Amino acid sequence: MKRTFALVSLSFLAFGCPTKDETGDTDTDTTDTDTDDPMTGWTVTLTGTGYDPHDGNDYEAVLHDTSGVVAYASGTQSGGTMNITFSDVPDGTYDVYWYFDLDGSGDCVANEPSWDDHVWADTVTVGMADATVTHNHDANWVDHCADIHAPM
Repeated sequence: MKRTFALVSLSFLAFGCPTKDETGDTDTDTTDTDTDDPMTGWTVTLTGTGYDPHDGNDYEAVLHDTSGVVAYASGTQSGGTMNITFSDVPDGTYDVYWYFDLDGSGDCVANEPSWDDHVWADTVTVGMADATVTHNHDANWVDHCADIHAPM
């Protein structure tokens, strides 16, 4: 039994499968020199149709876990179809929050009943592959402005 385990472990190392090194970084080396590229996370795409009313509006979007912001994206909406991409996202389940800055203030303001900015929420689970969240435009706005900010 012990020999089989050693052979299996060696085969993982020989084929460059990821291992944890002493510092906790995940990479493919076993010498803890960290000379190879660390494993990167996944890409999460937030997409949806019907966002034409927000063409020209700036947006901010985040992936959020219980500890805070994991990934952040910002830009300007164009073309009616929303396509926001987050890179290097680790495995996990996240809340997704995004808003369009309708009032042009540069800050998320989502106070009822005026809804100065439009804010949405969804969830995504990332693991072993890239992920896509599809959320077509609707008027089901939420107040998650406190959760939308660049990571510290």
